[in-house]
Amino acid sequence: DHHVHVVKTHYPERMGGWGFIAEKIILLVRNPLDAIVSLFSFANSKTHDRSISPDTWKKFPQVWRGFVQQEIQIWSEFHDFWLKAAEDGVPVHIVRYEDLLQGTPTQEKTLKDLMKFVLSASDDDLRDSVVARHVARAIAKEEHPQVYVPRSGKAGSRQNHDKYDKELFAAMLAYAGDLLEKFGYKHHFAVEDNETSSVMPAWIHTHNDAVEKHAGVANGEFEERAVNMNVPAENGVKLLLRPKCAGRKARLTTGFSRRIRDVEIVDKGTTGVELLKTEVAEL
Repeated sequence: DHHVHVVKTHYPERMGGWGFIAEKIILLVRNPLDAIVSLFSFANSKTHDRSISPDTWKKFPQVWRGFVQQEIQIWSEFHDFWLKAAEDGVPVHIVRYEDLLQGTPTQEKTLKDLMKFVLSASDDDLRDSVVARHVARAIAKEEHPQVYVPRSGKAGSRQNHDKYDKELFAAMLAYAGDLLEKFGYKHHFAVEDNETSSVMPAWIHTHNDAVEKHAGVANGEFEERAVNMNVPAENGVKLLLRPKCAGRKARLTTGFSRRIRDVEIVDKGTTGVELLKTEVAEL
């Protein structure tokens, strides 16, 4: 209902469960060098708050290579879908994961622009508001209630370069080079790259500013390219999407995890770091 502002979905990469009506889209983008490593860790630890041992990549190199080749295709096709939807008039606000991290110069603007888009608000509306205070708290890194503490997400630190080689870089660039350049990630695929961050491309600012002014208003009908994608509305386009649902499978991560056994999982608890031996079960 109207009390729910944001619903997480992997649509169309995963169909999800029941349908729900949406009028806007927030597209969260992350450098695939980091996103694929994170997913590989999740697929083989079955948790969001633990990581697999660094030795896993060395013990199962062929499994890792196949996983990367699969996931770069999914990453590319997913973002292509939503960029095409934006071209067709769907209000799509783009946020790069790297620009949300604390300590980045773009964090405050990224958060404020996101809230303006979600709430259809202006700068004046946000000034001295509860939302503005929450944004300030997030930037100041004040503690806040959490259901659980996930793995710490990092970006641009070259922490994952050692998990790839020239051949994997070449394969990823061959499949998704245009998108990687568009989102400002392509330079991270150079083996000699020493940069620790990526600058938000100017076109994303321009795109989001334009969407903010016209959010909720689309010219004509949105062409349906997937099941349940288009729901015509008098004031523009509304989207029938599906939330994340663990019961529906899309990626073939099960096949990869079945080939990995006896994985060391790093438990990042309050008592310190422990290595736990586990046999990976089916997803």
